[in-house]
Amino acid sequence: MLLLLALGCSPAGDDSQAPDGAADTADTDTADTDTADTDTIGPSCAEEPLPPASRDTGEAPTAARMLTGTITWTLTFDDTARAAGLEDCTYTRTYAQGEVGEQGYLCPECTLLTTGTAVMVDGYEGCFAQISTAAAERVEHFGLGVVDGERHAFRSGSENVSLGDVGATVGDDTFAVAWEDTSTLDAGGTLLLAAAGELILGTSATETVPDVEGARTEPYACGWPMNNPGGPNSDWALATGSVFPNVRLEDQCGDAVDLWDFRGHYLVIDSSSPNCGPCQAMAEGAEAFKARMEAACVPVELVTLLNASLSAINLPAEPDVLQDWAETFGLTSPVLADRGAAYALFPDYLGIEDGMSYPAVILVDPDGAVLYGATGFSDWGEFEALLLDDWAARGE
Repeated sequence: MLLLLALGCSPAGDDSQAPDGAADTADTDTADTDTADTDTIGPSCAEEPLPPASRDTGEAPTAARMLTGTITWTLTFDDTARAAGLEDCTYTRTYAQGEVGEQGYLCPECTLLTTGTAVMVDGYEGCFAQISTAAAERVEHFGLGVVDGERHAFRSGSENVSLGDVGATVGDDTFAVAWEDTSTLDAGGTLLLAAAGELILGTSATETVPDVEGARTEPYACGWPMNNPGGPNSDWALATGSVFPNVRLEDQCGDAVDLWDFRGHYLVIDSSSPNCGPCQAMAEGAEAFKARMEAACVPVELVTLLNASLSAINLPAEPDVLQDWAETFGLTSPVLADRGAAYALFPDYLGIEDGMSYPAVILVDPDGAVLYGATGFSDWGEFEALLLDDWAARGE
């Protein structure tokens, strides 16, 4: 039985702050049955929130920028590591990366974010295999941004993981990149890993990227509202009272959904995994909670950011999984394939120093401002009380 609000799921192999022992399957007999005393609610029923009077629909798609190049890593071991049989060596990856405009949360400092497959062309067996069992090809991200007046390169060696600053670049459209890192080896000794190479900034002749600041103009196949005023994200960092950024992710109907299209509604945004028991329990009671809010004349929309699983939290749930989740729990709200958004945005606000706990929940008010956040789930009562109190205070 789910007894504590803090009860949640931790990703496999992750040092999350969630308590141990969370179930992997939901006990639907314990689904939320809490009800709110709506007799104390003052405001009368509100009309369905309308789109803003003016909307910035943005510019036409532009040619996608590209980053191509080659980077070589040099491994230098100390005497202890060499005595254990490790040998100094090099390996090389090639890059052909295209611009993506919809994952700004992975690199708030970046004015350009790219993604693509990094291919190891030399040194896998004789070098890289000494320190890793990872595949020779993998999805990586690169970015460019300005730090203290200098252009810097940013990189993530994993798909949908926040990028780190790898230092100042040298040059304009063709520029050098270099960084290094020292680590302690499990078998003893240390490793100095130094990377250096050259990247070329170009433009694709065939690929385009949309203006991510523009409001959607075509109706959603699932019928969601279209209340996005348009415009840039002022800040990707979550803080109480600040605007929740306009994350764009694909829904169960195959559309890319802007979270700002739900302006005028309270948003309950949960980050969930399909194999997380408390996440399933939360979904089990979602429609009953939504019905109670509607009965109290409070405009509420629920949004689930669903990843692939607790063992692949930075990969998005597949389209059939999104549909199954919505159908299994009878959801009439968006279920979005999470491409690393929750993991990039939620932990700092929720005070999670390392890892993630599921479900993680952020409440957003009708103006788009962050109200509250929590991890784990027992029932909908706390969220219900918070939204009812805020709605009454507004006198809507």
